Amino acid sequence: MNDSAKKTIAALTAAVIVLTVLLGGATAAAVIFAVQRNDATAWFYVDGELYRTVTAKDGKVDCPDVPAVSDTVFDGWYADADHSGSRVSFPADIDGDTAFFARRISAPGTHPDYSAASLAIDGGTVVSDRIKPLHGVNNGPVSGFGIFDEPYADASDYFAEMGVPFVRLHDTEFPFGRDEYVDIHCVFPLFCADAADASNYDFAATDEYVRAIQSAVPDAEIIYRLGESIDHTGDGGHAVMPDDFDQWAKICVEVVRHYLTQFGIRYYEIWNEPDQPSMWDGTIEQYYELYRVTSQALRAEFGDAIEIGGPALATSTVQTIERFLDAVDGCPLDFLSLHAYRGDPSQFASAQYAEFKDMLSAHGYADAMLILDEWNFVSGWDDASLSESYDLICSDKSGAFIAASLIALQNSAIDAAAYYDAQMTGMWCGLYYKPYFDIGNERLAELLAAYADGGADALNSLMRELLAPYADLPLAPLSGMYAMSAYDRLYSMTSPMQLEVTTSGSGLWALAVTDVADGTTGLLVANCSDVGKAVVTHIKGADIDDGTVVAGTVWECSADGATIATTVTDGAAVFDLAPYSFAYFEVTGV
Repeated sequence: MNDSAKKTIAALTAAVIVLTVLLGGATAAAVIFAVQRNDATAWFYVDGELYRTVTAKDGKVDCPDVPAVSDTVFDGWYADADHSGSRVSFPADIDGDTAFFARRISAPGTHPDYSAASLAIDGGTVVSDRIKPLHGVNNGPVSGFGIFDEPYADASDYFAEMGVPFVRLHDTEFPFGRDEYVDIHCVFPLFCADAADASNYDFAATDEYVRAIQSAVPDAEIIYRLGESIDHTGDGGHAVMPDDFDQWAKICVEVVRHYLTQFGIRYYEIWNEPDQPSMWDGTIEQYYELYRVTSQALRAEFGDAIEIGGPALATSTVQTIERFLDAVDGCPLDFLSLHAYRGDPSQFASAQYAEFKDMLSAHGYADAMLILDEWNFVSGWDDASLSESYDLICSDKSGAFIAASLIALQNSAIDAAAYYDAQMTGMWCGLYYKPYFDIGNERLAELLAAYADGGADALNSLMRELLAPYADLPLAPLSGMYAMSAYDRLYSMTSPMQLEVTTSGSGLWALAVTDVADGTTGLLVANCSDVGKAVVTHIKGADIDDGTVVAGTVWECSADGATIATTVTDGAAVFDLAPYSFAYFEVTGV
């Protein structure tokens, strides 16, 4: 055996040991029954006594509920009286009369109304050796440039704590400082002017914004969206199809030249959501032409020094992505960008993303990244659903949703992602809070009317008046910021190995990662449901001494994380997760 193989085996052994210290007890091989007869009887024993008998139907039997006992958690049914095998899944196939034995685990202090849920880690099975940069965000840490002499909000410290790996620039400073930042009409105000004349560009405000990002997270990649911010005034604003595609491409070349040479920005996205009327008033075929003209111009000028992508569709399906790939076939495409707003984290683990990767390969773009550069919680797009969605996003419930979604995305074909939104100029930020959200909702009609009547200056003047009483309030972190930070602990490991994790219990999500370099092991667990869970944790592959105390941090609908401790009992660790809460455990070295 060569040294490399020995090191790998030693590292995996260390991972199993560390995870054992972290989370406890082993279970053995699964029990398998062959279906032979229809008249078999199942005996269910609880606390050593016969609790109930159930007659099988077509060789299958379901299990009865077990009465709750204070300070214990029901861990499931086993085929062995000493619970030495694995838990049996129901409905179970049985061949002849069969006994099952309930297992309770002592868990003093466990919430009596929480339902039992299980979490099992296989320390010997590595799922991936890459933790993906999924905790990116849209827009930068400093917001409100156009309102006060000083920024209305500065989240630079939070950006650093989250370790943000990607920052996408879209709807930047919307509506604060509108008509000043990032958008093509902001940096090149007179569309018919000479695109080659540097004096026709105004980069000052956007440069300031980019500097704030790079100061907070110097290693972050910025995705500069070439296009326009969304328009909600109803008249289309600047989010309309350019009159001259060649002129627009020439302008984009100079914008890229500036931000590549001055700031090292490598990623450029051509337009945003051209399938939405509020973003594009032409046909989708006309957008394809804009992409072709612009991508080819950029590649001709900058070669492989930049990454070019799109189309950032609002609705990405096999059909819409196939049409885009057919239309731009042979043109530069270094990343395919998508958007998704969902009401359940499981939807971010969509198998459709793997289909998109296959489609990219079939079109000759096998190396192209798949970037979900807008995502967040939305239960529906009608007014009532959006209002309820904003309430969750802007609360500490958002932390559990973010943690669960990051776990789902890690297990999907998505390569990178950017949460929408990290700036305090919209109702989509579940990372920290300041009263803009409330005021924006309450006075939105007035704000839009001010912009329609007097443009950005009138809008900013009204916002200054409304927000002045709150200007000195500190920016308060929400639990979502800590969910991003916990994920970054896993992402930042030197040699991460994602271990196989299975969960039971609706809404329970878990991600276990061990760092082969130093033996550090981290576990991120989220309960993204309105039912509290007593989580029984097992690990396959090693034993652990009872009495071991494991500590971590839990956020229970609060930005104030609290220490959580659990003692290994009967080979398993049990801890509570309140509704919409998440926890992070970490153990260093062995």
